[in-house]
Amino acid sequence: MKKSIKIYSLIVLLFFIASSNILKAQANIDSIFKSYQTLFKSSKYGENDSVGKYYDIRGIKMYVEVYGQGEPLLLIHGNGNTIRNNSPLIYDFQKKYKVIAVDCRSYGKSIDKADSLSDEMIADDISELLIKMNHNSVYVLGISSGANSALWLAAKYPKQVMKAAINGASLTSSAETIGEYWNQRHKNLLDSLNLIQIKTENDKIKLKKIKREYNNMTFEDLHKIQAPTMIISGDYDVIKPSHSVQIFENIKKSYLYIQPSSGHLIAWIYKNEFVKNIDHFFSTPYKQFTEKDKTDWNPK
Repeated sequence: MKKSIKIYSLIVLLFFIASSNILKAQANIDSIFKSYQTLFKSSKYGENDSVGKYYDIRGIKMYVEVYGQGEPLLLIHGNGNTIRNNSPLIYDFQKKYKVIAVDCRSYGKSIDKADSLSDEMIADDISELLIKMNHNSVYVLGISSGANSALWLAAKYPKQVMKAAINGASLTSSAETIGEYWNQRHKNLLDSLNLIQIKTENDKIKLKKIKREYNNMTFEDLHKIQAPTMIISGDYDVIKPSHSVQIFENIKKSYLYIQPSSGHLIAWIYKNEFVKNIDHFFSTPYKQFTEKDKTDWNPK
């Protein structure tokens, strides 16, 4: 009986310790987002007329801001975001790189009144942008849907990409890729917008952006990527880790970076570690592992 009480007491203690750690972790996340909200409100990024410039790209005016000096690093934001959402990353990377931050078509200051949008289309835009900016090749960091566009850029225009960091990419919006919940959520949003017979301009923009989620990429497309690529995902990401592994396995020169205890927002929740790892990837020669490398241990 005493033994049972001790075991029960230990279980209760462990539960409270775990609960305390979860609350602390959540409090830390809340604190991080509070600081970022302050940064976004006061940030010049995305609204900086002194460095902002428009480029005529494939029928639209694409808004671009450039910060820092060094090797060029292109930042591609995700669906629903803009340059401003990448403010913390711009702030850190501009200390070492020439950061090219873009508002993709239909986002931020890059207005596009057409009714179609895709990850591939954005990659085509960026390819032309790099030509107009006289950049033969760049490092690329794509976040979420921006990671999908980064994959398309590397696959279709291999000479323009030196290395690519791909954070939270998904080749499809199937349940096998993003899970039942988000797959159904996308379908519900699409169905509800399609049911609106007389759509406002805002409805049309929303429909165009949710349709973007249904542009598929294949493993054969990934096989065309020549640049060293780092595939990044959280272990509890909305993008299933198994899908990130599939992407990793279908790119010849690739590394896999799974962030423990993380969802889709690695770049913000674990920003310092994220930036450090990507900088190391960009600045270090890619190592092609052999079968011997997989088993050898060399302490030197």
